[in-house]
Amino acid sequence: KNKNHMFLVRSRSTEIIHRSVSLSRHSRCLQLLSSKNHQYRRHYPQQRMMSSATNSVSYLTAKQALEIDQELMGPSQAFSLDQLMENAGISVAHAAVDFLTHHHKNNNGENKNDDPQQRQQQPSRILILCGVGNNGGDGLVAARHLSHFGHRVTVVYPRALPESSLNQQQQLYANLLTQCRNLNVEIRSDMPGDSSMIDSSYDLMIDAVFGFSFAGTSIRTPFDSVIRTMNQCRVC
Repeated sequence: KNKNHMFLVRSRSTEIIHRSVSLSRHSRCLQLLSSKNHQYRRHYPQQRMMSSATNSVSYLTAKQALEIDQELMGPSQAFSLDQLMENAGISVAHAAVDFLTHHHKNNNGENKNDDPQQRQQQPSRILILCGVGNNGGDGLVAARHLSHFGHRVTVVYPRALPESSLNQQQQLYANLLTQCRNLNVEIRSDMPGDSSMIDSSYDLMIDAVFGFSFAGTSIRTPFDSVIRTMNQCRVC
């Protein structure tokens, strides 16, 4: 939608592939990205890669994203979940900065500074909605990087983690939350207000609630109200 510029964190593997062109421009592209692009084109030639020239966006199906995730974490590539999460999070952070820079240029003329940490004249207010799975973890990584870039970040994390006896995956999310809190990122369990309040208070919203593994026709509490409010927002 033209009036709603919302970033969706779909999967760690998808974000790695989609952001490879832009990341290489910032000298943050891993060697894996180049090789995975060739494999991606070979296995899924009907899909189109993101083009920096046309700014077009293409998508993987859930099945394709799962296959790439499995390959990346398999013995041939040997990537860990937290590595893929880190790649996805910084990809989303750079995509957000790219969008905010483009939006800033449209309103204030050309900005020739290509340093992602210095492009914005003023820090932006960014709202990130995080689920409790890996997609939410991607959002927390993005929140950390965007905070390092100087932006004012608020994270909505609706479902609290257990207070004790965390499994390995939950401990990873707990660590990411701690890192965000150490940077004074605001962590909330609910939306900061209704849609009109959010529209007037934030410059960008990032949806990191559900990923490609989501299944079902209904969304349970507390995410139902979060998504309902999100869909009513018109924030840029």
